[in-house]
Amino acid sequence: PQILSHMIGPRLTAVMSCLSGAYRLSRRSVKEILERVFNVPVSLGTIVKLEAQTAISLADSYDKILAEVRADEVKNTDETGWFKRGDRRWLWVAACKQSAAFRIHASRGADGLKALLGVKIHGVVSSDRWGAYNKLPLEQRQICWSHLGRDFQKHFERGGDAKEMGETGLEVHSCLFADWNEFRDGKIDRSVLIQRMDQIAAELRTQLEKGCRSPDKKTKTFCRKLLKVYPAMWNFCRIPGVEPTNNFAERTVRGAVIWRKCSYGHQSQLGGRFVERMLS
Repeated sequence: PQILSHMIGPRLTAVMSCLSGAYRLSRRSVKEILERVFNVPVSLGTIVKLEAQTAISLADSYDKILAEVRADEVKNTDETGWFKRGDRRWLWVAACKQSAAFRIHASRGADGLKALLGVKIHGVVSSDRWGAYNKLPLEQRQICWSHLGRDFQKHFERGGDAKEMGETGLEVHSCLFADWNEFRDGKIDRSVLIQRMDQIAAELRTQLEKGCRSPDKKTKTFCRKLLKVYPAMWNFCRIPGVEPTNNFAERTVRGAVIWRKCSYGHQSQLGGRFVERMLS
């Protein structure tokens, strides 16, 4: 690969990697661009070898990004499916204001999260309610309210005992984002935000506790699970930098999902490193 890179040139090698890794073009498309635009004939095998060389070259930069994300006080995390030679893998992402780090792992559970954020996880982690995050202390978590809004809507549409609980949840959801937008726009300060959140949090807790006594099994299970993580639903109003949704991580991983659909994952260990390091 070093000889290939020298023959083609480091700048063109970087362009090739950028076309496939950042703009998510297929290798055949990259080959066509190199031949038509740059007048450089190249084989598909050469492109793969140069991607491997790029992955090696980016090792130090990737390690710095990963360390920066792990040390940040607030990070949004998410995971999506991936493949290695057709076998299921998971692509994890942790995104903060300045950096985003990706990691491919065989586990969607706690091991995958540790591979991304380290054994001792620092700062507040915003996420959905996936079980991999359950070992985090509640004061280190922020549950995504966008996901909660969709869950409350589903229960409201089910009717019966679920409807009242779902309706209360949707009302709280609406009030929460109205107050959050006022805070974000500077119309209210954090003390007012906390006061308002405490009021609607008490209202929702009462409804969830009532739902725990419901004969409807789905309503009862949902309410019990939500009460177990209840404090983690409200950390955003007290901790600077924490937002009530995990939308930032979902937007960050969207490009990777498109890449997966086009490439069907990776085939080798260095191919996986290329994906992680180009996305980060």
